[in-house]
This record gives sequence, C-alpha cells and structure tokens, in this order.
Amino acid sequence: MSISEYTMNSQEFIVYERMYSVMSEKFSTWLNDQLTERNWTQADLMRASGLPRGTISNILNNVRKPGSDVLQAIAHGLSIPTVTVYQAAGLLPPLEDDDQWVEKQTHRLSQISDPTLREIANNFILSIVGQEDAKQKKQKLKPQTVSKDK
Repeated sequence: MSISEYTMNSQEFIVYERMYSVMSEKFSTWLNDQLTERNWTQADLMRASGLPRGTISNILNNVRKPGSDVLQAIAHGLSIPTVTVYQAAGLLPPLEDDDQWVEKQTHRLSQISDPTLREIANNFILSIVGQEDAKQKKQKLKPQTVSKDK
C-alpha cells in the first residue's frame, strides 16, 4: 500500500468513525426512549432480551456499538420488528409510514405459532384484501359524470 492510499484510507476511516459515533449516540437515545416509553429499567431489557446488563449499559452510555446479534436481541426483547431496530441504529434507511405499518403487522403475524391460528389470520387477511379488491373494481366501473358547460 502506498502512502497516499494509506492516508486516504485513514481519512475515510476517521470519517466513518465520526459518522458511526453520531449514529451510536442516536441509537442510545432511541433505546433510552424505548425503555422510558415502557417504564423499563436496564434490568427489564436484560431479562427480555437475554443480553448482559453490561452490554445494555455500554450501549446506552455510547461505550459499545451494537452488532447485529445485539440488535436482534434488543428487537426480540422489545417485541418490535428487527428492521425497526436496524433503522434506529442507522444501518437501514427509514421506511415510509405505510411500510412501517406493514413491518409491524408482519412482525405480529410471525409471532403466531399455532397452525390453526395462522390459518384463521390468513383467512381474515384474504377476506379484507378481497373486500378492498371489490371496492376498487366497483370504483373503476362506476360511470363518471361529465359536466357540460352551457
């Protein structure tokens, strides 16, 4: 590696570190807000996520940057979609509001393990989608009135 390549790589690393540090601060703020909303302590998140209390403390104090295993455990502990936690950590772009709703519903459906309840949920969703399709078809077939200027 040449000196110019090393210098460029060092500068890129510094920019990356600063950027990641800002993301880490935002994530620790987000995580603290999540705990506050639930009226949880670090110990509550520890029990729910299975993470060591020190790991949670280090993340909240910006000492440690969470890896994917930690982010997944936090999502599990908070019972929220993993994609939401990755977005909060700045590792995924934010979704539009409609997409966030879909992610939440997908996460909720994934928590249903009983095959009978899954079938009921599937039939319910198909019924709703069928109603939406029928409504859209009806609107397309509705004759449009043309205003005539006299």
